Amino acid sequence: MNGSRPPKKTGGEDLPPVLGLAFMAFGGLAFWWWQLGGEARTQWLSRIGRASGYGPPPKDMVEQIEWLVSSRMADLQGMLLLFGLAALAGMVEGNVRRQARILSGFGLRRFRFGRALLVVWLVLAALTLAAPVPLDFAAVAAVLSVVLFGATYNIGRGLRRVR
Repeated sequence: MNGSRPPKKTGGEDLPPVLGLAFMAFGGLAFWWWQLGGEARTQWLSRIGRASGYGPPPKDMVEQIEWLVSSRMADLQGMLLLFGLAALAGMVEGNVRRQARILSGFGLRRFRFGRALLVVWLVLAALTLAAPVPLDFAAVAAVLSVVLFGATYNIGRGLRRVR
């Protein structure tokens, strides 16, 4: 060739494919929700309303989404402290492990993996909010806490080790 080199990657190139996949998943979920029709959506939401103890769902599609998100947010509100503790424990543990291995490189692979896991956590949390079925929130909290711990652990461990 002419001796020129391809441009160097500057970091952050691993997130756009994951974000694109998340947008495609949300787009597919929105299309499925729209395609169900009014009667089927009302039946799904009525099941959630009965299982969670909320009132009847509204008839309009936009109001149904708002009703679903507000009911799921009320269910997930108790998990906020658990998520905060999991993130804090992961960050502390990752930093302790990083400091225990002095001069052991930069850890960019772990850092990128942690960032990708954080995106996965955000997608799972959003899908939990949008799930049109009753959920066992103890299991949901356990899965989301483990993923968040893993993400913050890898971010903490993958931070640059040598300044």
